[in-house]
Amino acid sequence: LIEKALRSIIGLLRLQDLKTRKHAAAILRDLSASCFETSIFLHVGIISSMVELLEGSDKDLQIIAMSCLRHLSGTECIAKNLGDSRIMQAVIRCLFLVNEDMKCQIAGLFANISEYRECHQVMIAE
Repeated sequence: LIEKALRSIIGLLRLQDLKTRKHAAAILRDLSASCFETSIFLHVGIISSMVELLEGSDKDLQIIAMSCLRHLSGTECIAKNLGDSRIMQAVIRCLFLVNEDMKCQIAGLFANISEYRECHQVMIAE
């Protein structure tokens, strides 16, 4: 049931209506902050969906997506996939945004993933 609900919410991210997309992203952010079973997020493709939002042009969606990734970065969900994904490239592109909210989310993400030794080499390489 949870997997089906998450997939439905992720589907809303692909709609044209920006307000709906922002609400869907906010729901996923909030769920990622409070969920103990983070492997389901990896399974349903939330990480790639958030990276797609980071690669988009809407600043609000980018901040929400970065926040979601920051929440998940405190678990092995992101650490295990950091080298095999576009996460680091998307995060690095967002470093140049002048928005303070984005910079705080990025700092939190880096702080979380730096706790995992296997992430150090990927972070340095990028």
